[in-house]
Amino acid sequence: MNVPSLNTISNAIQTHQNLGASNPNPWGITQNGALVSETGLQLLNPYQNFFNQSLNEIYPRGGTMEYNGLYLSVNQRFGAGLSLLANYTWSKTLDNIPDTNTGANGGGFGYVLPQNPSNPYSEWSVASFDQPSRLKVGYTYDLPIGASHKLSLHNHLLDNLIGNISTSGIATYADGLPNSITLGTVGYFVSVTPSGTNGCTASGANHYCTANALPTGYTLRPNIVPGVPLLNKNWKKNALNSSFTPYLNPAAFSVPGSLNNPQLGNAPRLLANARSPREAMFDMRFSKGFRIGERYDLKITSTFINAFNHPVYYGVNHALLSSNTVSNATGTVTPVATANFGQFNQSQTAGMSRVILVGGEIGRAS
Repeated sequence: MNVPSLNTISNAIQTHQNLGASNPNPWGITQNGALVSETGLQLLNPYQNFFNQSLNEIYPRGGTMEYNGLYLSVNQRFGAGLSLLANYTWSKTLDNIPDTNTGANGGGFGYVLPQNPSNPYSEWSVASFDQPSRLKVGYTYDLPIGASHKLSLHNHLLDNLIGNISTSGIATYADGLPNSITLGTVGYFVSVTPSGTNGCTASGANHYCTANALPTGYTLRPNIVPGVPLLNKNWKKNALNSSFTPYLNPAAFSVPGSLNNPQLGNAPRLLANARSPREAMFDMRFSKGFRIGERYDLKITSTFINAFNHPVYYGVNHALLSSNTVSNATGTVTPVATANFGQFNQSQTAGMSRVILVGGEIGRAS
């Protein structure tokens, strides 16, 4: 990627370079007969033959993944139309791959932007789809009711009404997905240049030229405050209301570095100890067959997805800050906290609500 190193950026900030100043590029590159301008920050790019152009890598093929797990499975047929199946997985998946290409946000399978694109080893963490403990228990059961079964009423009409019933279901219990945390702004990666220095011509009440000093490609993460819990225990009281208690604890995170000494955050790419709540879901199918005369069979099937309407929470608002307030008068940077940081996204939670599907089919009797 065509981005400067952190040492280059830090040196430019500490020497008060005017990174926001825009001047015609020194390479003589023109567009429509005019020299194309570039900023002081773009002048730090290492591949100046592309000067102000980023070099994006689409579908990066680099990365490392490690999986360790224990898998247990039980399959038992009890007879009389009843079968049970259970499996349990205890595992851990680690990687440094920013994009699992699933189309969702981090903490729910998917894209987590790298903090330092030139150091993939610093991105090593649990994977976005890591769930250490996952249990699935399922069953199928053909009820012994109706003609040719133990519980037959020996009446064609009554057996037709209460017989030919089957059901199946599967229950899932799993640990939550790890959450990703971003700072949300460039933090203290801001160039502050006093007026009269390095081409800064601030005037009036303004005494400084200020500019964003973090190139595209870097996505800052916060520092984790030692000893402070990452999760609020009473978050369920107002999980999706305006007076919510955030699931993630804002006090557990801080802005890394300081003015003239910006730093990367020490939070990992994904937080294994700040997962979304455990998942508990039960899906069920119920089927009833009817014999119509001697020639046709009718089957009506109902499917219940998340039959008990158990809430499944994931996808917290993960940007700690909403903006930076930078003063050209005093040369100071004031971080502004995000109002809904740590709150669950209601639309994602509602998307897991109970769904009931009813269908039917008719065909010739076999």
